[in-house]
Amino acid sequence: MRDPCQTDLIRTPHVTVQSDWVWSRQNAPISADESRPGKWMLFPRCGQAVPAWRIVARAGADGQIWLAKISPRASRASHLICVYTPDFTDRAEVETVVQRLDDLGLVERPVYYKPDIFTYAGIYNRTRSSQRASVYEYLPAERRIVATPALSHACELLARAVMEPHAPAQDATRSAGA
Repeated sequence: MRDPCQTDLIRTPHVTVQSDWVWSRQNAPISADESRPGKWMLFPRCGQAVPAWRIVARAGADGQIWLAKISPRASRASHLICVYTPDFTDRAEVETVVQRLDDLGLVERPVYYKPDIFTYAGIYNRTRSSQRASVYEYLPAERRIVATPALSHACELLARAVMEPHAPAQDATRSAGA
């Protein structure tokens, strides 16, 4: 069954469709160390996905954000919008981006930031691991981010990736069979 939002999401100005995702324009820096990017994850319901995505895509076109993507197919009645930053260790930039999203009216409740290095390591909130997949949480009522305990684990994975640049990032608990 086709998602009723899919056509409108794909037709949003200033976007491209690639690999089952709809992408915003990418702003400088065009390339980044693949271990450092991360994303704020927004989960608008189907009825809110098109207007939310249009706001995000416009922010990308205007250079207000680095890069974003949306899943054109809903999962559990929501779409996933990922708004990226080039470096999860740059806390000031990570916070600036989520505050910008809040100013644009896209944040109504706490939202979470996941570094791509966790994705590469197979760390997701739905895995059996007790490890959280987010390293920052944005508290909109306070307009600030707080680091989660998982930030230290992400930094350890990053250090390992720097030491062994051709080895895939791997979660130590998963590689140990835990």
